[in-house]
Amino acid sequence: LPLKNGFEVCFEARQTAPGREVPIMLMSAVYTDTDHATKHAQNLGVSEYLVKPFSMKSLLDRVNALLS
Repeated sequence: LPLKNGFEVCFEARQTAPGREVPIMLMSAVYTDTDHATKHAQNLGVSEYLVKPFSMKSLLDRVNALLS
């Protein structure tokens, strides 16, 4: 994202539609400290957080879990 990071976009999305249960998954190659990023993501209401690179299986497993 050129002007904002995913955390900022997620924050804005949650502010725009409070109370809606829309799953959000963030993926990043920049924020590789998964413990810190996951905690920050959970505070924003992010459903899943993946660190790049990740396997297609891992991505699909998490997407399927979010949709079930």
